[in-house]
Amino acid sequence: MQNEKSEYNGFPLFFDIEDVELRRRNQAVILVNILEDHFKDGKISKKGAGLHVGYFNEIPREDRNELLKEFVRQANERGFKIG
Repeated sequence: MQNEKSEYNGFPLFFDIEDVELRRRNQAVILVNILEDHFKDGKISKKGAGLHVGYFNEIPREDRNELLKEFVRQANERGFKIG
């Protein structure tokens, strides 16, 4: 995968990892970490939402659906209720 950026706002994008499943898992972990770090009183903060969307937008469009599925799986494993 060719992509010039290696990180978004200090969060690694893992484009250097050739194994697609591992790269997707790592990216999903970052997204869940952002959610976890910015979640309070049942909602994500504006800053957290901005980081979440910004990170997700750095992922190539063709990879986003599978990343979203992995994010939901991991978020639910950590106790979030995402459908």
